[in-house]
Amino acid sequence: MATSDLSFADISPAAIEQAEEYLVALLKEEYPSADLSQGRVIREHVLNIAAILHAINREDIERLRNSFSPVVIATDPTAADDDIVDAVYANYGVERFDGSKATGYVVIIIEALITTSVPDTTVFTANGLDYVVTQSYIGVTSSDAVVTAAERLITARDDGTYSFTVPVVAAAVGEAYRAERGTRFTAASAIPDTIDIQAAADFSGGLDEETNAELTARVQQGIAPKVFGGRAQNAALLRDTLDSLIDVSQVGFGDPEMLRDRDNIFQMSTGGKTDLWVQPSAVPNEVKLTKECTYVGDDIWQFSLLRDDAPGFYLVTAIVPYGTTAFTGGFTVTSEVRGLDLTAETDWVHTVDNMVQGAYSRYQTAVVQFEDPDTLGTTVVGAKANYDVYVLCAPSIATLHALTIDRDARQTGGDYLVRAAVPALASVSLQINKRANTASPDVTAVAQAIYSRVNSLGFQLGRLPMSLIIAAAQSAMESGGTHTITPIDLRAYVYPPDTVPSGRILLQDVNVLEVPDLPARGVTQRTTVFYMPLTAISVTVQSMPGVSI
Repeated sequence: MATSDLSFADISPAAIEQAEEYLVALLKEEYPSADLSQGRVIREHVLNIAAILHAINREDIERLRNSFSPVVIATDPTAADDDIVDAVYANYGVERFDGSKATGYVVIIIEALITTSVPDTTVFTANGLDYVVTQSYIGVTSSDAVVTAAERLITARDDGTYSFTVPVVAAAVGEAYRAERGTRFTAASAIPDTIDIQAAADFSGGLDEETNAELTARVQQGIAPKVFGGRAQNAALLRDTLDSLIDVSQVGFGDPEMLRDRDNIFQMSTGGKTDLWVQPSAVPNEVKLTKECTYVGDDIWQFSLLRDDAPGFYLVTAIVPYGTTAFTGGFTVTSEVRGLDLTAETDWVHTVDNMVQGAYSRYQTAVVQFEDPDTLGTTVVGAKANYDVYVLCAPSIATLHALTIDRDARQTGGDYLVRAAVPALASVSLQINKRANTASPDVTAVAQAIYSRVNSLGFQLGRLPMSLIIAAAQSAMESGGTHTITPIDLRAYVYPPDTVPSGRILLQDVNVLEVPDLPARGVTQRTTVFYMPLTAISVTVQSMPGVSI
């Protein structure tokens, strides 16, 4: 901080008054005969202005004192100056994450098959947040007119309308901009004949800028060598590789969750293996895949999810005809059999013997069957057709997995397997009661506060208390006792590695959800994370009857 970035507005009147009193007392000691009383020239035109500058200097010095030492920064990270904190922690090899902007596609639904333009000045808005296009786009009616990425083909929909997609980017950094499939948008500049605008799929990216508190928590990992070894070193390596990593839990020798080192006739731990359970982002992403499916008869189609399609995937969330956009529902999955593809990518491959040991890793595969009731009666067994498949997965599992098989990076005496955290997909609904004649709370801000709090828990608690939900909601509302929150409906589905995707475990309680201790099934606090997407948070507001006072 070479010069002060404070303005007069940043300094409280009390601080200025205190500085003025100090200057008056100081001058009176040196010049007893000077008239420094209120209303006099020296007091009004010299000391008052000097007091403002003095107060700014004192504030700058205080910020410097709060920022020059890691110990002091850790005491109150919010009081530290960001620039100085960056300089201090650079000495420990730790840099602040600047955050990133979310990107994705919106599908524009129009009434007729007409060439439609989307100017580069178009601003799309969802949940009060703005998204922009980086260039002009035009929806065209023929594939022959698609020459560059700026031309977007308009396709017919089953309901007689038409649609095309355009890529958008968030106007600012932050996780709040990660729109989910189906999120509705509006356009500031009217697009002709538009009926609806929705997110075509989950947006990717969108990371908050790291706070001083979060940066302070990473200092230990900055000091630790970024190599496979002890827990601190492993965490440092993973975080250095993946900026978005929320948390990592390491299961190894002697832990009941470590099953891979007990594959012997005595069922005894032999060591040498570690499972690195990771939460790569606040919530999983839904990715869209186009799969060639094979008809197997009786309206049933089949496809395979390969290990590189969506590494570490959780669930198949939707299957729809190829090119379908802005839809609800999808075809029914009738069968899903998970497997493992242990084909070596380098000179070495992990030791994994079954699905409990390998689920949610890069090695996971699946064979999925689904029913398409619209299959033509003339379709023969073995026929091929493309379908769009939406899969829920934790991002970047392949990136972290690559570290563990790299001969130059992997530990010579260890077997480190990266696995996406066992998902506990949570939802909550709550009602905020407000007094009559008071402003309604911002339900979007309340939902965002709950989202941020729940999805930052990682592996730390192993439970989701109602009190945490209420505290997060209250933090987004005005104080003053004008709002109360009724008991909430809190539930989650846990998907154990041994029974994915069937056999999920329901957790439901009004007080607390607690991860069950089932190490033989791969489910414990060390392996499981609560995920709560924004669409799973329902907030309503109800006015309470009241009387005038």
